[in-house]
Amino acid sequence: LLKLGFVNKWVHKLESGKRFIIASMTFVILTCWLTIQYGIPHFSKALAFALPIEIASSIGSGTLDIMDESLMSPSELPEIRKKELRATFKDLLPTEQDESPLTLIFRKSELVGANAFALPSGTIIFTDEMIELAQNDDELKTIMLHEIGHVMNRHSLRHVIQQSGLALVVLLI
Repeated sequence: LLKLGFVNKWVHKLESGKRFIIASMTFVILTCWLTIQYGIPHFSKALAFALPIEIASSIGSGTLDIMDESLMSPSELPEIRKKELRATFKDLLPTEQDESPLTLIFRKSELVGANAFALPSGTIIFTDEMIELAQNDDELKTIMLHEIGHVMNRHSLRHVIQQSGLALVVLLI
């Protein structure tokens, strides 16, 4: 009981000291900032490459389903143009790629406009508006390579993990 009284006095002294309160607040704020700025991105990258490809495929197909229901409609590009672009895309694929097959699909979306997306599953979406906006196929090749880079570096999956980690930090706070 005597020890408990000493601990209570010590805790009361710490809690009533302005320096300790300021130091504690600084420590908590700094720890949160470092976690959000460096910890979560580092952890997300490691986890994205450690997760099985099946998880990335599941996330990608779920995302595509949601986009098709709410943002996108079937492409109106002529089939011959789609075949040309898929052949161009196939020529750009790296010879050394992981288990995830990269595929190119087309959608129309007035809401999204001219855009391209790389999903965690390896699916790359080009909107009809993007195809129409491009002045030549070299511009489209550049965008294709950019999106291939997103898939190869698992940026979409890392983003999902980072957002989940950030939500967890906020929940903990």
